[in-house]
Amino acid sequence: MQSLYAGFVFLGMFVITILTLKIIVTGTARLVFYLYQLINHRLKGVRRHTTSWAGLPHK
Repeated sequence: MQSLYAGFVFLGMFVITILTLKIIVTGTARLVFYLYQLINHRLKGVRRHTTSWAGLPHK
């Protein structure tokens, strides 16, 4: 009986760990993607400003 209970506890811990890892991974991926878009947007803005400062037509 004790081993059965331990097995259930282990299974529960296993499932919780997997779910937690999944949440962490998806959250990190979303954060990285968001930061990448933000930085990319900023870089495009900087490039646009430098080209306009140089007197070239900016898109």
